[in-house]
Amino acid sequence: MGAGSTLFGLGILRVGMALGFALILGITASFGSLIPMAILHPGELFLKRGIALIIGTIVMVLGLAFLALAGRARERDQADAGARSGFTVGLVICIFSGIFSSMMNFSFVFRR
Repeated sequence: MGAGSTLFGLGILRVGMALGFALILGITASFGSLIPMAILHPGELFLKRGIALIIGTIVMVLGLAFLALAGRARERDQADAGARSGFTVGLVICIFSGIFSSMMNFSFVFRR
């Protein structure tokens, strides 16, 4: 939880509040749900709710791709004005923050 939270703050600082929240929370919700289901109940992936979860994850990944393109365009426009924000580094930080933050759900699901 600590690494995900720390990276959350750094990611928000780099890419902005709206884009950072969308990226991080989208990754956290999707992978925090999909991975435990795939490991603990792989047969349910091909039932109605598993397919809905997979489709939701695909839609989320496509949305993240569009968000990344929009952020890249914004950075390009700001670079023309002389500002430099480090969007690519911020995007990588947000992705890692989302992955690390989904580990909190793993700790609840995989506890013994």
